[in-house]
Amino acid sequence: MKRFVIAVLLLLAVSVGVFVLWMRSGGGAVVELTDEQVAAARESGEGSKSIEVESASEAVKLPTLQELKEVVDRAELNRMAEAISKARSEAVDEDRWLLTILLAETERLRGNVVKANELGLAGAEALPRNSRARLVYANTILSKIVKDAQGGGVGALLKQLGPTKRYKAELEAAVELDPDNVDARVAQIIVLAFAPFPVGDKKRAKSLIEELGAYDELRRDFWRAQLLAADKKKADEALDAFRTLGEAHPDDADIQFTIGDLLFKREDWKGASEIFDRMAVEPWTRQGYNALYQAAKCREKGEYELERALAMLVQFEEAKPVGELMPSMDRVKYHQALVLRKLDRLDEALASFRAALDMNPKENRFQKGVDETVALIEAANQ
Repeated sequence: MKRFVIAVLLLLAVSVGVFVLWMRSGGGAVVELTDEQVAAARESGEGSKSIEVESASEAVKLPTLQELKEVVDRAELNRMAEAISKARSEAVDEDRWLLTILLAETERLRGNVVKANELGLAGAEALPRNSRARLVYANTILSKIVKDAQGGGVGALLKQLGPTKRYKAELEAAVELDPDNVDARVAQIIVLAFAPFPVGDKKRAKSLIEELGAYDELRRDFWRAQLLAADKKKADEALDAFRTLGEAHPDDADIQFTIGDLLFKREDWKGASEIFDRMAVEPWTRQGYNALYQAAKCREKGEYELERALAMLVQFEEAKPVGELMPSMDRVKYHQALVLRKLDRLDEALASFRAALDMNPKENRFQKGVDETVALIEAANQ
């Protein structure tokens, strides 16, 4: 029996070792390029070519990849999707594939992750030497991983290990093709710094953060501080680091938002909301809408200015903003429900909990909200 147990443990150790080596080995990219091909792409400028196409019509302006990232209005994004799709249907050769990448990013931001992934794959296969094309495809892989893994438990997560390896491989290709691609470098840092073993590798993340300094010193300092923030024992040090950065860069929305987020995690609701309130103003940006949502949550958690919190959440719901890491509408309805319940508007709270549950039936806290509110209504009616 003892020998059997030892054999099983050895087999398990070997299996884990092989699995880790597989996850951290090369390969997995949609197109593998030789060192010579990468060098040629860098030298010719093909690797760093921007993703943009001149419109054939003066009446319609096609967005660049950077302009797409700044869009928060859903109607505007839909108009862009229509214009890109129409131009793509008429384009040939490289322009068609550049437009394919633009459309992939547009669909990703609209939440159509399967379509985005299909378009991203096609574009990356057609433009394998373009760093931005590889990054857009990587981002569509990540969006699909997140969607497929939601509410699926350990089994669903295990199924994402293959796509995760492809995601990491595409990021590596993007950086190799264009070392100046800071967005790809940051994406590498995020996955290595915050993903669990065997995907994550904090030592490697720290090394990449230092390398980032040669291309963007501010982002290097930002991610140095983010690593501190990931360690609960260094929360005070992280907050001090971000405040120092904030003093030097008061207009950097990511820095200011992170300061608010750190205060939120400290349960300093009013301190956090002061920062978020300053950000949640016109002209609306991605972080502005995120701040609006967080400011409402501060008031809900701290149980103050609840009517204002509700108005903020309603404003967010009506705007239905799009953008990177934008709160989902099921979460917005859930927090509306929590505020309504604290305002003793139980019937409205129940309707909001049910709306959140309809959007995401796998979320246990939504069902719990429904059950608890039903119990409160029944108790009030007795």
